[in-house]
Amino acid sequence: MRIIAGTLKGRTWSLPKGLDLRPTTDRAKESLFNVLQAHVDWPVAQCLDLFSGTGSIGFEMLSRGAARVDFLDKNPKSVQHIKRQLEQWNIKNASVIQANAFEFAQGRTAAYDFIFMDPPFSLNDALALPQMCIANGLLKPDGLLVLEHGPDWAKQTPEIPGWMYTKKYGHVHFSYFCEEEQV
Repeated sequence: MRIIAGTLKGRTWSLPKGLDLRPTTDRAKESLFNVLQAHVDWPVAQCLDLFSGTGSIGFEMLSRGAARVDFLDKNPKSVQHIKRQLEQWNIKNASVIQANAFEFAQGRTAAYDFIFMDPPFSLNDALALPQMCIANGLLKPDGLLVLEHGPDWAKQTPEIPGWMYTKKYGHVHFSYFCEEEQV
């Protein structure tokens, strides 16, 4: 794993054994952040990396100057791994939350300018999360949410309220959402 741009560019880390994860490829990550550059004001952006897994996307947000990043995952190994990496790199403008994404989205305690979610592709209920985050105020009114998913969900995402568009990079798709009034 490596950071591809920003103040942490070139830093690498390895994953602890026993984590069965599907990290976003560097190519897809670079394409994603090229699009985000026009939509996210990093120096003031409050960000959420939902289903953070390796922390790769959240670390990339921090490297590009995000004001704050909250990492959320229910897997204790992922949570501990991200905490160790934040400590090792002496990053203070981030927190790690161990929680269920659905419960977190329903019991909102903050609002975010940018939310990235990369649920397991086998978690069919995950398609409810973009609308849940928007409806419950987890996403700020002018915020942006990106859902990473596989090809199986590509035909369903346009039916979700707030969907703007989907970009495809190999087998990875990024679907972009905002409040319906913004579409």
